[in-house]
Amino acid sequence: MERSILLLAAIIWGLSGARGFLESLGDRTVARGLITFLITFTTIGIAIILTISTLFGSASADGDKKFDQGKEVLSVLIGILGTIVGFYFGSSADAKPVTSSASQVLTIAPASVSNLQPKKGEKFTITAFVSGGKAPYTYSIQFDPPLIPPIKDAKTTDGIIKQEISVPDALATDSEVRYQITVVDSENKTADYNKDGAQKLLLKTK
Repeated sequence: MERSILLLAAIIWGLSGARGFLESLGDRTVARGLITFLITFTTIGIAIILTISTLFGSASADGDKKFDQGKEVLSVLIGILGTIVGFYFGSSADAKPVTSSASQVLTIAPASVSNLQPKKGEKFTITAFVSGGKAPYTYSIQFDPPLIPPIKDAKTTDGIIKQEISVPDALATDSEVRYQITVVDSENKTADYNKDGAQKLLLKTK
C-alpha cells in the first residue's frame, strides 16, 4: 500500500513539472494515444506478472486465490483495451473528409430567356445560375451570328446571372441567333452553356 502511494506521488510530481506535456493533453489525439498506451502497458504488465507467477510461483491456496483475482482484473483490462483500441484506430475523427468531386465541378444551370422572339429595339433578359467552382465568377455571352453585341467579363459573386440585352435598332431582317454563356471562376475553371447552339433566339424586325 505504501509503495502504491509512493508511486502515485512520484507520477503526480513528475507530471506537475512537465507543463508542456500537460498542455499537450488538450489535444484529443495526444490524450487518446496516452490513454491507449497506459491501458496497453498495464494490461501487458499484469499478463506478464501472472505468467511469471504461474511458471515460477509456489503452489498454495493463497497463491491460487491471488492468481484468480489477477485473471479477473486482466479480463476486465483486456475488454477495456479492445474497446479503446477499436475506437482509437477506427475513429472517423482522424479520417480525411471525403470531398465530393461533383460538388466542385463548375456548372451552369439551364438558362431562361424572358422573350425568345424579341423585336428590334426591345430588351430581353437571360437568367441562369452558376454552381460549384469558387466564387466570384466572370461570365460572357456570345451571339452567333453576332447581330447582338457580346457581353464580356461581367461579374457575379453569388452565381446569379441576370443579364438584360437589347436588340439593335439596325436589325434589317428576321434572324435566328444562337447564344452561348461562358463562365470562369476565381480558380480559372471554365464552364459553357448552350455550346451546341440548341437554344436559339428569333430576332424580329416587327
